[in-house]
Amino acid sequence: MTKRISTNHIVRRSFTAPALTPEQARERAQRKRTLPPSFDAETLATGANSLKIVYPASTDVLPVDTAITVWVRYLDGSGQPKPNEVIHADVSGYASVYPADLPPTDENGYSTTQITFSKPGTLGTIASYDASLTVTAKNDSSDTDNTGLHASTTVGGPLVITLDDTVNSADPNSAVITGGVWTLISGYCAQADGTPAAYRGVSWEVSDPSGALQPILANATTFTDDRGLFSNFVLTSYLAFGNLTVTLRSTQSSSSKTYACVAGPAPFGTIDLTNISSNYGWLNPIVNQLQATYTRADHASPGNKAVNWFSAPDDVHYDNSLTTTNGSGISTNIVRPGTQPNASTYTEAMWVEITDNGRRTRGALVQPVMDTMSSPNWGKLTPSSQDNNEFIPGVWHEIDVNFVDGNGNPFVDHPITWSATPADRFVFSQPYPTMTDVNGNAKIHVMAVGTETVGYRQAYITASGYDHINGVTFNSNYFGSIGSQPCPITITSKDDATQLSLYNPHQLTATYHAADNQQKPISWVVVPDSSTDTHHFVFEPNPSQTNSSGQATTQLTAYGPNVGTQVVAYARTYNQTTGEYDLSCPFPLSFVQGANPPADEGIIDVESIDGSPLSEGDWHLLTATYTTFDGTPLSNQPITWQVDPANTGNVQLLSTLPTLTDVEGVATNAVSAINTNNPFNATITATATNPFNAQETDEGDLTLTFQAQVQQSGCMHLTSDDEPPLSIGHPHDFSVHYYEGDCQTAVPDNTPVYWTAFPANRISFYEPVTYTTGGFTSNTAVASKGADINNAKIEAWSPNIQTGINDYDELTTRFVTPITQNLLGVMLDKTYAKNPARGQDIKPGDPTQVVKCQVQVLGQQGAQQITLLTNPATAPETMFKADGSGDELDNVNGNYVLTTDSNGVGTFLVGSENPTMFDLNAQWKTQTLPIPSKLVLATNSPPLSCVLPTPTVTGVANNGTLNIPPSPAPTFKVGLPPSRYATNGSQVALLLNNRLVYDGLADPALEGGVDVAYAALNLTGTNALMWVTPALKSCQLTFRTNGTPQLGPDTGGAARVLNAPVVDMPDGATIEAKDIINGGLQVDLYPYSAMKPNEDVITMYFYLSGQDVLMSQLTPPQLKQVYNIVPVIYPLPSNSPLLAGQSVTLTLPQQYAAGYIPTKDTNAFSQVQVDYKVVNPTNGTRWSKLSKTYPLNTTF
Repeated sequence: MTKRISTNHIVRRSFTAPALTPEQARERAQRKRTLPPSFDAETLATGANSLKIVYPASTDVLPVDTAITVWVRYLDGSGQPKPNEVIHADVSGYASVYPADLPPTDENGYSTTQITFSKPGTLGTIASYDASLTVTAKNDSSDTDNTGLHASTTVGGPLVITLDDTVNSADPNSAVITGGVWTLISGYCAQADGTPAAYRGVSWEVSDPSGALQPILANATTFTDDRGLFSNFVLTSYLAFGNLTVTLRSTQSSSSKTYACVAGPAPFGTIDLTNISSNYGWLNPIVNQLQATYTRADHASPGNKAVNWFSAPDDVHYDNSLTTTNGSGISTNIVRPGTQPNASTYTEAMWVEITDNGRRTRGALVQPVMDTMSSPNWGKLTPSSQDNNEFIPGVWHEIDVNFVDGNGNPFVDHPITWSATPADRFVFSQPYPTMTDVNGNAKIHVMAVGTETVGYRQAYITASGYDHINGVTFNSNYFGSIGSQPCPITITSKDDATQLSLYNPHQLTATYHAADNQQKPISWVVVPDSSTDTHHFVFEPNPSQTNSSGQATTQLTAYGPNVGTQVVAYARTYNQTTGEYDLSCPFPLSFVQGANPPADEGIIDVESIDGSPLSEGDWHLLTATYTTFDGTPLSNQPITWQVDPANTGNVQLLSTLPTLTDVEGVATNAVSAINTNNPFNATITATATNPFNAQETDEGDLTLTFQAQVQQSGCMHLTSDDEPPLSIGHPHDFSVHYYEGDCQTAVPDNTPVYWTAFPANRISFYEPVTYTTGGFTSNTAVASKGADINNAKIEAWSPNIQTGINDYDELTTRFVTPITQNLLGVMLDKTYAKNPARGQDIKPGDPTQVVKCQVQVLGQQGAQQITLLTNPATAPETMFKADGSGDELDNVNGNYVLTTDSNGVGTFLVGSENPTMFDLNAQWKTQTLPIPSKLVLATNSPPLSCVLPTPTVTGVANNGTLNIPPSPAPTFKVGLPPSRYATNGSQVALLLNNRLVYDGLADPALEGGVDVAYAALNLTGTNALMWVTPALKSCQLTFRTNGTPQLGPDTGGAARVLNAPVVDMPDGATIEAKDIINGGLQVDLYPYSAMKPNEDVITMYFYLSGQDVLMSQLTPPQLKQVYNIVPVIYPLPSNSPLLAGQSVTLTLPQQYAAGYIPTKDTNAFSQVQVDYKVVNPTNGTRWSKLSKTYPLNTTF
């Protein structure tokens, strides 16, 4: 079963205190500088506890209507901080304080609250007023402090505050706040004259009348930047919806906006984003370090999750915009605030996003930035160690720092905390923090861990120390790089390995240092530096052979976007002495921009998921990645596979037919070998017709070695969490248990596991790669809409760098169309039947006078009652039981009611004494069919009176001749002159002889009428055309024919250059009556080259032939072959899914596909085939290739 994670609570962020203004910081620093360095010790010499209001001071002039942070500090008699103490605040005068009970003091004895002065209306023009603030320790009321405060409306000036209409939530173009997601709200602050109000404090309030939204602000106060811009984050309950009012205040101004809040998905996890370098804010341009801690709702903290970093305004500089979490769910990044000219204090809003199993989680942080020009006399934390050293994996490195205050005095016995970037690649020698000595020095040992697979990566070790004088945390960074260790194969590049140009071949040489190093096959592989890299890399040859000097060369070419990329190259070979594979040192390569590649040339890169050599008897997945030189995926392209040598009989492909590429341009297949007595090579070739030039073919090949058995170095076991068959369109989980070769010891945490499926164009994974924890990982796969997949293959694999052999496991399963509702559509034996002779009753036993229908209710026990509905309701039909009794169905409230058998299946007959046509629907309980069936009951004979106008065919008079033009000419137009009985939009049907050729709406805008196939005409006798409405039929238009019609596909000699449409049926399956219920036969149309929206007109042609069941029921039976060509038109709109790389489904309506029966005549059988043409004023007419041919048996 599918695992689901639910939660009934929202994790709330701790309160983040707003920053001081630059003026406040300067004043506070000045007061600090007037005190002796031993201020704390001297003050506390009496041995009493000390509770002090650190800020603001009585000399400060505070603004009105602005929340100001109050800082207090609580020390014991020896001068040590008193953590986890609750302080209560009281205020008198024209001010309020919130919260009155401060958060517990931190490890340094600090806590904060906010005080706000409000201008009472009774004060008129009074510009200033006072208040008194008192703080008291709750555990000891004798520990208290008091200060007088002063505020003035003259601080700052009146501002204009504007909230943006756009809310950057899950949908960045929506002004709706989605519950459970940190939502960015931005604004603009201006002076009264319209100029930006730079570096102004803005306080935030949220109003929730419903009380259900539980809103949280990331920060209660923000500061504008030099452009007057400011941002903040708000979080609401994911369960609630309603209206949230956001109010902003700055000095004498305020602004409000109400946002609609909608319930969101249950949180998949939480991300705690903190600045581990500073608990207060940033000093510009000092480097800070941010830490993101990811915890899933199931309390897991998964590693190797991609973390994306963002900011608003967008001038924050991250060292890496994409990082990964370590085994504890932690990821770090070095960040530098944007440099503002002449900046004092402004606010940066930052956030991170992690996508886990298709679910996105966001963490937010809003902090002030203070320019160093306005900073107090800060302390200094500097590294003693030298930068740019190389961290060799498995080797301890010592890091030293020195921490002094603003006067150069050492901080003695102060804690230094340590962190690393990337966090998942380092361990520390002891639990941090470490303590400074008498000189302010501290040290720690750090070691790089893991196997380096991405080259020499830059790394940071960060030390953080707390300046208790200024109440600010500082950090210092030690820079280096992660190195590697010697290994038995070394790689060199003929060209500069840091300046390799894309699209050009570059020679690499592998030198094998073993004693027996001649004539050895060297296999090559590259690993991109980023899991999101879309480049791909082709070695030629691969493998290559060592010469007498133990050297093997190959040519490496990189394709993809014309932007630089970094990879690591590896070479390996089998060591017969040790029985293991020897692997090269990682060889980093940097590719730079190349000459502009051709946009219309394709490249196919063929790879074996299981590597090479391959074991016999197993299926091994292959991928063919088809792109242009610049990396643009060529999706929905048929890839033709071949094996060379093809005539050995011991190598076979899973699919001998072409397989389609997916949206990433990847097609999959599988290969297997049998009777492999001795190792041998086979070459797999993948080819495709170039979509830009049908005269060119693109090709890629891969040489594989097959042998009796290949022992994997690891032990991987892949299972499906759900029992097959699996449902198309539904997510299904797959699990992997991955162990070392003993099948007991779990592989190291964060080992990558990659996922591939066959067919790739139908099966996709939530994540292309997952990472192990305790040897376990999982992924979710979804099969896209379409025919059942009866031979789906899911494979999980991991490149084992230790041995050079991929570890893998594969399973075969089925994906089938799920049951979306209990009530199935109406199945018909045909859609047209005759009326009885005038004045006679319907004979239910005469199959020419009735349409046999069947409905079914699934998943229920016992007989069910189904109500049968017609549109129009006044249609003169009669419905009979199908048991041979000739009895009518029961009529309840004017509708026929059918009682099914115990299996939920009900069969009935429909006929009419008078000409009619109508839609037939069914209702079971509250369910009705999404698409009704269309029935026509009329005899094609002259009526008593011609009330309905006679059909018209241009140039053909009654009893005249229709000249059939040479092929290709699939259809001619039949018109219905307008009348009060058949106006625009009326339901009408058109009968040609004894066949239904149109059922739809009368529409004068159809450019002369509806399309009727020449192929449906009677070529040897008289043809009769007649319109039918729900209550009338027209006079007949009778005519003969002259000429030979088009009976099947014919492009008139034009080349078929577009991909064939795909019928939503398994290959070779017979289309039956049950396959065309609920609308008809569905066919997928995929994107094609040079699409032009609002210009292209696509016409899909359905070519039908065979025997018609009604004609076989006539007396005498007419068993001759009948033909029809039905066009379905699709003008390409600007919002078509085709333009987004998706398919569009076009449908052959049920009324045209029903009623075909099989025949024993091998030269005449019922079948359908499909193609389409695209007509464009510029590109002319282009034809697709033909679909496969499907047999028809659409009666029952």
